[in-house]
Amino acid sequence: MATATVYGANYSVAANVTPSTALEACKWQGKERVLADTTTIGLAAADAGSLLYIGILPAGAVVSDVQVVSNTTAAVTGTVGYSGDADALGTLTTLANSLTTAQPVSCLPTIGETPTTEDKKIYITTAGAALSASEIVRTRIRYVLE
Repeated sequence: MATATVYGANYSVAANVTPSTALEACKWQGKERVLADTTTIGLAAADAGSLLYIGILPAGAVVSDVQVVSNTTAAVTGTVGYSGDADALGTLTTLANSLTTAQPVSCLPTIGETPTTEDKKIYITTAGAALSASEIVRTRIRYVLE
């Protein structure tokens, strides 16, 4: 039977707010952030090998996971990353029908718990099949700031 009671950093600050700790409660510790984007492909199809820019991660971001959904029926795959490491945030399996079945495609960062050293322009490099002009891609990147 467990006997320990342990409190996280944010719980301790929030439960014991005094004027000297009030600002501390706003720190990142324990606070997950989400970078979300919806991309409509637009006038022309996005062939395999296209780049879909989905946001900018701030310096110091430690990414926990990435989720992507699409209304495509094609077997679009790809990687999520940034300049210099195109698959830093993981590899996507097929996006086909992921939006309509509410089954997001998740991927784990290949960089582990390493924080970004500068702001990073995040993009998906598509593979496997093309996205047509009317299709959308929705992304959610969960991270904390170090």
